[in-house]
Amino acid sequence: MQFRSAIRDRWFLLLVGSALALLVALAGPRWPAQQPVWSHLFILDITRSMNTEDYSLGGRPVSRLEYLRQALLSTLAELPCGSHAGVGVFTERNSTILVMPVEVCENFGAIEQTVRQLDWRTAWAGDSNIGRGLYNTLQLVLDARNRGLLPAHTGLVFMTDGHEAPPVNPNYEPDFSDLAAGEGGDGVVAGAVALAAQHERAAAEQPAFEGEKGLVRGLLVGVGGRGLSPIPRLREDGTQDGYYDETDVQQATRFGDPTPEERAGIAGFEARNAPWGRDAATGTEHYSSVREDHLRMLAESSGLTYHYLEHAAGLGQALAREEWALPLRTTVPLRSYFVICALLLLCAGLLAALPLSRFASPAPTAAGSTPRGAAITPLHPST
Repeated sequence: MQFRSAIRDRWFLLLVGSALALLVALAGPRWPAQQPVWSHLFILDITRSMNTEDYSLGGRPVSRLEYLRQALLSTLAELPCGSHAGVGVFTERNSTILVMPVEVCENFGAIEQTVRQLDWRTAWAGDSNIGRGLYNTLQLVLDARNRGLLPAHTGLVFMTDGHEAPPVNPNYEPDFSDLAAGEGGDGVVAGAVALAAQHERAAAEQPAFEGEKGLVRGLLVGVGGRGLSPIPRLREDGTQDGYYDETDVQQATRFGDPTPEERAGIAGFEARNAPWGRDAATGTEHYSSVREDHLRMLAESSGLTYHYLEHAAGLGQALAREEWALPLRTTVPLRSYFVICALLLLCAGLLAALPLSRFASPAPTAAGSTPRGAAITPLHPST
């Protein structure tokens, strides 16, 4: 009896403890802690080859740019609060920063709307020179750092399929070892001013920068299928009007002068009038695939890390490197722990309040006795 009385007395204490734990949870307690955060500037290629449909979402084919937008938003949603993200676009030979890095939790809605609105019609030119564009983007980042507009720990995430149009003469690729640490240079954050200054250069002219590669850490992300796919021709309203064919696209470089070794293999070569020959070039430039060899070479030259975009989870893992993180002093919410504690105490209190007879098994009867309420079978003398 004393044991049962003690159990019945304790149910009240358990319910009181549950109420107290609930009150603490409502107060929103937090515990000081330190967590890693990241800062990234995402630059998306919006040239027409990014309209190629060689990804799928929900069982339907989607363009590289659409898949890239979804992967980017999923990655941003996984960043811890305190992290920063900025968004920009690349086309022709230049990039423009649309949103400087801002805190992701407080500004996720604005970042999401910016990303969802990006498409090929945002481009200001139709050409695509990835090497020159990456070079100018790195200089843009360095210049923004020098102006105090971009934190030094912000990394660059340049996302492209690597398809260059028209094909680039490899003899005129930029030298990434010339990148400057923000001293001099004419890169500016304001896109219009950057374009005005950089369009004055000849396409083959090397910018007069001094410095070294690797001043900006980050990723060069390859986007697109590894097999050739047709490039859709889109109208201004976004509807498709077939695909580009061989005559629509320049199939070989016609820029600069060929080297002596290249001249030997050019049919109809004339140094003055036809340095690349008189015959029309043929090829598969009207088809597109991710140009991984070229992108790996650019990543190695620029000091970036190459990553192939296969799925959003892989992109998030590639960005969450410990060496790229910054420790942020923050507080961890403890509300959920106190809510769980309150529920456990409540359940324990309700169980203790139930009569023990409900859980007790029937008491055994003495030998030869009849349980109360059981029917008695009369005995009949044998005849």
